[in-house]
Amino acid sequence: MKKTNKQIKVSRLFWKFATVFLILGAGLLVIGALQVRNLSSMQEITEDYLAGQEAINSMREASDFLTEKARSFAASGNEDAARAFFEEVNETKRREKALKDLGELAVGREETRLTEQLANAVNDSYRLAEIETYAMRLAAEGYGSSRDLIDDCFPDVELSAEDLALTKEEQIAKAIDMVFNEQYEKMKSDIIDNVQRSSAKLTDKTRARQADSYKITARYSRFEYLLVVLMLVAIFSMMIVNSLMIVSPLRKGINFIRDHEPLPVKGAEEYAYLAETYNGILETTKKQNKALSYEATHDEITGIYNRKMFETVREELKDSEIALLLLDVDLFKGINDRYGHQTGDVVLKTTADILLDCFRAEDYVCRIGGDEFAVIMVSMKPELEYVVRNKIEMLRKKIAHAEDIPEVTVSIGVAYSHDDSPEEDLFRKADRALYTAKENGRNGFAFYKGE
Repeated sequence: MKKTNKQIKVSRLFWKFATVFLILGAGLLVIGALQVRNLSSMQEITEDYLAGQEAINSMREASDFLTEKARSFAASGNEDAARAFFEEVNETKRREKALKDLGELAVGREETRLTEQLANAVNDSYRLAEIETYAMRLAAEGYGSSRDLIDDCFPDVELSAEDLALTKEEQIAKAIDMVFNEQYEKMKSDIIDNVQRSSAKLTDKTRARQADSYKITARYSRFEYLLVVLMLVAIFSMMIVNSLMIVSPLRKGINFIRDHEPLPVKGAEEYAYLAETYNGILETTKKQNKALSYEATHDEITGIYNRKMFETVREELKDSEIALLLLDVDLFKGINDRYGHQTGDVVLKTTADILLDCFRAEDYVCRIGGDEFAVIMVSMKPELEYVVRNKIEMLRKKIAHAEDIPEVTVSIGVAYSHDDSPEEDLFRKADRALYTAKENGRNGFAFYKGE
């Protein structure tokens, strides 16, 4: 999160009030000097607190970053994610730096338990990183990652004989389970708990130091009535500043939060930082929701619409003039058996790409089963059969000349929503036509013509 430099930092306003105290006169020079010293101590408390929180947040961000990259690699085999993971572990080392920074803040002070809590979080993170590293090594085996990646990132990681005996798919599945299972989440939760405990102890310690500082201020105030009056004025001024720079922005910000809108970045620097942090989280959440929405309606292998989206579109267009094409890749099981599932996935992806290329942008191209595809052509009726035939011929020609895949053919069945038998289910009619195409020797197509 980029820290803003445009807003006024509330803690810095204390120096302006210190100037007011110094103007009290020669008789108050000693008290004024002590007050300034005390105010300086208050600023140090705030700076120590911010530095401590920054170290704690850095530790948690590093742990979350490692989790994200480990899961990304396990789920997708993205080599950039693996390299980013080990760059954090071996070069950036935010966890170690956070522990060192927090330890330096505790030098010469009695309470060091917050450092111990963060150290526990770091140690837990190390143990979690061992699991993540092994899972990523297992995933690398499953995905067939490059030798450069394995040599660079996993030089000392050896897989067990049991894991080496697994199939590629089983290795990937196990790697994913290792970074998503209950044990992993429990360890992750322990890290977060220790980070939160460290943050809570830092807050308690800061409050205690602030309380001591306020006691000193009160003791000095008793020496001179005039100083008390001036302090009341200063407190009143601070209330105004607090209202204008913190309370008022917070009160107005509630409505933005309720409407799930970004907060205006204004007011005190502390509030502005909070607003920027919230805005970042809000933006991330919206992106995640958008990604989840995409995954719910699109097929993972081909990227086209899935069965759920197909059923939704069918329902929405049930009263419209449409043509439904059901398409099967002929003898697809044989392709998987002979060339492997990875090649089978390439065949499915290539078929989907060709379908998208052949049909109109307003048509719906879906994968509804293993090797089953469906195309819903909108604004289409039997009188426009020549349009459908042209699309099918184009499709068959492109599949016949597709590169980088084994020779494949497709069977296609076509039915219209508004034909001579509208009482029958459209999907059932298209499926009958597909069956006819297969009965005629596959590598062809058929239009539903009734019983």
